[in-house]
Amino acid sequence: MGYTVWQLLPRQREALLPLRINALLTWAVLATTGWTLVFSYELISASLTLMLLILLLLAQAYGRARALVLAGQAPAWPVWFLSFYLGWILLATVLNVIFALRDGFGWQWSAEASRVGCYVLLVVAAGLGVALAWRHRDALLPLPVAWGLIGTWQAQHIAEAGLATASLAAAAVLLAGAAVVAWQSRPA
Repeated sequence: MGYTVWQLLPRQREALLPLRINALLTWAVLATTGWTLVFSYELISASLTLMLLILLLLAQAYGRARALVLAGQAPAWPVWFLSFYLGWILLATVLNVIFALRDGFGWQWSAEASRVGCYVLLVVAAGLGVALAWRHRDALLPLPVAWGLIGTWQAQHIAEAGLATASLAAAAVLLAGAAVVAWQSRPA
């Protein structure tokens, strides 16, 4: 909402940030709306396709926005939402891939293979979150991923204590990575 108002202000009409990302954001929001619809109807293949499209659009918008921010050509605060949006989509994409493999393609695997896969995905999620935060000097992007992993801990701490603990550890790594990036990005 804040970005929407900011980019409509008269002073922002020629600003680089809206010119570089608004078309991508428009398509990402439309794809997100479509994803909500197809996911609610359990159209798993279409859901995964739209989720991957959203991820690609947001990654491109995020890359453009962060490049402008890091070059001092755009303020950082108008793109905070993009960090949260992309972080959320990173986590949602992982879940949509799992749903597509299981429900869309009918893949079945053992409980042990599921657990191993979950541990691998935790490492990937934490690694991606910290790597993107570090690369783009963005302490906000890992936060929604950490939030989702804390939710995983909450949901699984009784049924799958090991997975829950690993989720909590991955969330802690993400939060620590965000704190380090925030500390290093502070003004001198």
